[in-house]
Amino acid sequence: MVLEMSRGAPDTGEGIHRCMLRGLPDLIQYLTEQMAAGRLRKSQPVLALQMLAGPIVAHELTRPLAALVGFDAPLEQVVDHIVDLWLRAMGPEEDTSSATTA
Repeated sequence: MVLEMSRGAPDTGEGIHRCMLRGLPDLIQYLTEQMAAGRLRKSQPVLALQMLAGPIVAHELTRPLAALVGFDAPLEQVVDHIVDLWLRAMGPEEDTSSATTA
Protein backbone atom coordinates (compact mmCIF):
# COMPACT_ATOMS: atom_id res chain seq x y z
CA MET A 1 0.00 0.00 0.00
CA VAL A 2 2.86 2.37 0.81
CA LEU A 3 4.36 1.73 -2.61
CA GLU A 4 1.04 2.48 -4.30
CA MET A 5 0.69 5.65 -2.25
CA SER A 6 4.15 6.81 -3.26
CA ARG A 7 3.37 6.24 -6.94
CA GLY A 8 0.30 8.47 -6.72
CA ALA A 9 -1.61 6.62 -9.43
CA PRO A 10 -5.03 8.23 -9.90
CA ASP A 11 -6.86 4.90 -9.94
CA THR A 12 -5.49 3.93 -6.52
CA GLY A 13 -5.90 7.32 -4.89
CA GLU A 14 -9.57 6.91 -4.05
CA GLY A 15 -9.10 3.43 -2.61
CA ILE A 16 -6.19 4.54 -0.47
CA HIS A 17 -8.18 7.54 0.73
CA ARG A 18 -11.09 5.32 1.80
CA CYS A 19 -8.76 2.86 3.50
CA MET A 20 -7.04 5.63 5.43
CA LEU A 21 -10.32 7.19 6.49
CA ARG A 22 -11.45 3.86 7.94
CA GLY A 23 -8.22 2.30 9.14
CA LEU A 24 -6.34 5.32 10.42
CA PRO A 25 -8.83 6.30 13.16
CA ASP A 26 -8.96 2.67 14.32
CA LEU A 27 -5.19 2.47 14.49
CA ILE A 28 -4.96 5.78 16.36
CA GLN A 29 -7.61 4.53 18.81
CA TYR A 30 -5.68 1.27 19.30
CA LEU A 31 -2.45 3.14 20.05
CA THR A 32 -4.31 5.45 22.43
CA GLU A 33 -5.73 2.45 24.29
CA GLN A 34 -2.30 0.78 24.49
CA MET A 35 -0.82 3.99 25.90
CA ALA A 36 -3.63 4.33 28.44
CA ALA A 37 -3.13 0.71 29.52
CA GLY A 38 0.57 1.38 30.09
CA ARG A 39 1.77 -0.99 27.36
CA LEU A 40 3.22 1.85 25.28
CA ARG A 41 4.93 5.06 26.30
CA LYS A 42 2.44 7.92 26.45
CA SER A 43 2.81 10.15 23.46
CA GLN A 44 0.75 11.76 20.74
CA PRO A 45 -0.69 8.71 18.90
CA VAL A 46 -0.39 10.28 15.44
CA LEU A 47 3.28 11.02 16.10
CA ALA A 48 3.80 7.46 17.37
CA LEU A 49 2.30 6.12 14.15
CA GLN A 50 4.48 8.43 12.07
CA MET A 51 7.53 7.24 14.01
CA LEU A 52 6.71 3.68 12.94
CA ALA A 53 5.65 4.33 9.35
CA GLY A 54 8.33 6.92 8.54
CA PRO A 55 11.35 4.62 8.65
CA ILE A 56 9.51 1.96 6.64
CA VAL A 57 8.61 4.48 3.96
CA ALA A 58 12.16 5.90 3.98
CA HIS A 59 13.55 2.41 3.55
CA GLU A 60 11.26 1.70 0.61
CA LEU A 61 12.22 4.98 -1.05
CA THR A 62 15.96 4.46 -0.55
CA ARG A 63 16.09 0.70 -1.15
CA PRO A 64 17.73 1.08 -4.59
CA LEU A 65 20.46 3.27 -3.06
CA ALA A 66 21.00 0.81 -0.22
CA ALA A 67 21.43 -1.98 -2.76
CA LEU A 68 24.26 -0.01 -4.37
CA VAL A 69 26.28 -0.35 -1.17
CA GLY A 70 25.42 -4.00 -0.70
CA PHE A 71 22.45 -3.76 1.67
CA ASP A 72 19.92 -6.20 0.31
CA ALA A 73 18.13 -7.55 3.37
CA PRO A 74 14.64 -8.89 2.64
CA LEU A 75 11.90 -6.32 3.24
CA GLU A 76 10.23 -8.49 5.88
CA GLN A 77 13.49 -8.64 7.86
CA VAL A 78 13.95 -4.88 7.63
CA VAL A 79 10.39 -4.18 8.76
CA ASP A 80 10.75 -6.64 11.66
CA HIS A 81 13.88 -4.80 12.77
CA ILE A 82 12.23 -1.38 12.47
CA VAL A 83 9.21 -2.60 14.48
CA ASP A 84 11.54 -4.03 17.15
CA LEU A 85 13.31 -0.69 17.46
CA TRP A 86 9.97 1.15 17.57
CA LEU A 87 8.64 -1.13 20.30
CA ARG A 88 11.77 -0.57 22.38
CA ALA A 89 11.48 3.19 21.91
CA MET A 90 7.75 3.16 22.66
CA GLY A 91 8.04 0.83 25.66
CA PRO A 92 6.54 2.19 28.85
CA GLU A 93 8.76 4.47 30.86
CA GLU A 94 10.24 2.84 33.92
CA ASP A 95 9.09 4.26 37.24
CA THR A 96 12.33 5.16 39.00
CA SER A 97 10.66 7.01 41.87
CA SER A 98 10.33 3.86 43.98
CA ALA A 99 13.64 2.28 42.96
CA THR A 100 16.11 1.64 45.75
CA THR A 101 19.84 1.92 45.42
CA ALA A 102 22.21 -0.53 47.05
